[in-house]
Amino acid sequence: MKKLLGWLLIILLSLFPVLIWIAMHPVSERFANASSSFTSIGQLSALIGAVLLGITFLFNTRLKFLENIFGGLDKVYIAHHILGTVSFLFLLFHPIFLALKFATFSASSALSFLLPGQNLAINFGIFALTSMILLLFLTFFINMIFNIWKLTHQFLGLSLLLAAIHIILIPSDISRNVFLKTYILFFITLGILSFLYKTLLHNIFIKKYNYKVKEVSIFGNITEIKLESDNIFNYTPGQFIFINFPSISKEYHPFSITSSLKDFHISISVKSLGDYTKDIKNIKSGEPALIEGPYGRFKSNAKDQIWVAGGIGITPFLSMAKNLKEKKADLYYCVNKKEEAVFLPELKAIAEKNKNFNLIPHYSNEKGHITANYINNTSKNIKEKDILLCGPVSMMTSLKKSFKSLGINTNKIRSEEFKLL
Repeated sequence: MKKLLGWLLIILLSLFPVLIWIAMHPVSERFANASSSFTSIGQLSALIGAVLLGITFLFNTRLKFLENIFGGLDKVYIAHHILGTVSFLFLLFHPIFLALKFATFSASSALSFLLPGQNLAINFGIFALTSMILLLFLTFFINMIFNIWKLTHQFLGLSLLLAAIHIILIPSDISRNVFLKTYILFFITLGILSFLYKTLLHNIFIKKYNYKVKEVSIFGNITEIKLESDNIFNYTPGQFIFINFPSISKEYHPFSITSSLKDFHISISVKSLGDYTKDIKNIKSGEPALIEGPYGRFKSNAKDQIWVAGGIGITPFLSMAKNLKEKKADLYYCVNKKEEAVFLPELKAIAEKNKNFNLIPHYSNEKGHITANYINNTSKNIKEKDILLCGPVSMMTSLKKSFKSLGINTNKIRSEEFKLL
């Protein structure tokens, strides 16, 4: 429900300038002929795209109030990626439809409009969109290591600045209406401030916790790290943190907390997937670590729950299982083969001590992929329970669809869908 309210708010904010635009001139005049229609569509695309672009930058700040609106930072990042794509498309439509206006006169006029010329205001718009196209192409279609990807991603702030200059200089409805101008510049300014906050001011305003590596254990391609500190922080089982190991990189990466609230340490478990995670196993005891967080709203207040973990998606459930008290939970621990279930002994020990915790290992090489029907037949009264999913996106998407076909209310299904790249 929270996620729907968040999206409704975004839609209302992006459509509000359209209402101002409509009030400025009769719609019949704006769409009187092909030329004016192309102009109007181009203008509307710019208004909506500018608002969404500012919101896109805001959603990259990791501010806590955004979690409250969308029900978790993973949902905020999903919205960030979607809005980034949608805002880009609207901003791309802006010059295309304006060029089509000129195309009603001649193709050469349309082409000239899309190329830099003597009009400085238009040039800034061309440079803004061109730089955005280039940077988004690098983001989505070029396989780069994380550090280089992040560097190119940060240059999108330059695209936003160029777009702001274009909006200020170009004669348009925005420049002729003080309310529309104020509204659009507010969101552009919001985007610029969000960019500056994330790139330059984040380390100043966001609290970081100093930790030290206590112990490192390696189980195949899984590395478990225990960290200790005199200045511990409070967290809820199922949450994750952003952590930086200076000996590896300056960057912060997200990992679920796997420790118990009773422990005097924080623990994370990392699967070797990329350049950074492969270096994790080289960390030594005594090395420093910086922690930001915690984040996430991956939890349920329901008395009876079903947990489905796929592979390394088991990590948030480790902390949840260790801290399970009054509530009851069936955990389906899904891996390809038994040898990959590195946390099975630990979970079995928890299940033996806690009658409210029921562990159900599932090996794909023996039983095939986990299905909603299998869960429905194994767990009792499934429609009355909350279902929590964490694992590969394909697994969660398939299960959500299947649970829905079984008549389970989608509001009873929660998922941790955090993916940085």
